[in-house]
Amino acid sequence: MNRDMSSEPTAFQNVIPAEPQSPFDTKNTPPPKASLWLWYLFFRPKVFFQHFVIDSMPLLTAICAWTYGMSTVIDRLAMKQMKGELSFDNLNWAGYLGMVVLGGVLGGLVYYTIGGWWYRVRLGWSGVAKPDRKLARRVYLYASQVAALPTLFQTFGEVLFYDSPHAAQQDTHVWLLAMLIFPFWAAWTSYRGVRTVFDARRGAALIWFFILPTLVIAVVLGGIMASAAAGVIGEFRKPPNLMQPANYHGQSFTFGYPGNWQLEGPPTEEDAPEQVSIESTQDAYFLAMGYAMPQSAPADEVSNAIQAIQEVSTQWEQIRPLSQWAQMRGSGVEAKLLLKGQPFRCLIFVSQRNIDEYIQIRWICRLDHEAIATPGLVLIEKSFRALR
Repeated sequence: MNRDMSSEPTAFQNVIPAEPQSPFDTKNTPPPKASLWLWYLFFRPKVFFQHFVIDSMPLLTAICAWTYGMSTVIDRLAMKQMKGELSFDNLNWAGYLGMVVLGGVLGGLVYYTIGGWWYRVRLGWSGVAKPDRKLARRVYLYASQVAALPTLFQTFGEVLFYDSPHAAQQDTHVWLLAMLIFPFWAAWTSYRGVRTVFDARRGAALIWFFILPTLVIAVVLGGIMASAAAGVIGEFRKPPNLMQPANYHGQSFTFGYPGNWQLEGPPTEEDAPEQVSIESTQDAYFLAMGYAMPQSAPADEVSNAIQAIQEVSTQWEQIRPLSQWAQMRGSGVEAKLLLKGQPFRCLIFVSQRNIDEYIQIRWICRLDHEAIATPGLVLIEKSFRALR
């Protein structure tokens, strides 16, 4: 692939006519380094398509179709998860990657056949007479790697840094929004490929290979975001499911909680303190801990918890002290605070069960979510029982 194309002028000119018909000058260009093909594809597509698509390489073309198929499977799984149609809660990486790999085979076959055919149709509408089938497929699938490879690199990075697809999905980063640029980038690369390799009319090629594809991408992404936002709003408005409560039974305590709230914990490590948390469909969270702390007292544990919360919040304002929560006696406080600029109500309570053994309760709820979330917190308090 890294060779001077001027040594084969006849084959090359069958694909890219000489000036003045050719939209780009392909003469007297130095041969690029094959090791930098990825750089050329993303940042110098003209050079890439002048030198890296001429030779027919069926295996590489098939691999590009497969990677493109895998990337679209990843995108579709993310879409279904955002819409609430698919849960990653019980899915491990082996199962997730199995779906991606196998789905990529089927998707790649579709892109190789139907996608390649549609690409040739658009080339015809752009003024290219009888475009070569294999060459058109190569331009199409090579350009698609601009969208496919970043998605695959992102996924494989998540496999290395997260324990499961659910953990990766929960830890959302703003930089993921940068991934939205690559489908548009791929459309521009495709247009540059068409103008470089084929004698396509500039205006028609711009419409069929860049303007219309970017409009379709924008509409699809906008629909996904709107659907995801509607799903989040709909989930937020769901009241606590008190008719079908779930139950937690541990070594230190037991309690019931709304069936549509999510429990995390306890830790799986031996000798680790018992700790479980509940996340509601609103901005409300509950935490219960059973642990040993020598030479301490409930009031000291409450002070330590207050200090920890004050480090991440502002405008702490105590509402009232507590001496009882559920059926337990102890020490506690109820307060208001600002967390990330939003007003919350917070409760901290500690009960000493045996010598040096404690149960600590914390919950926090955004004030404008209290009307919906409070019945769920009340269910937890009324059903809570200390076991030792």
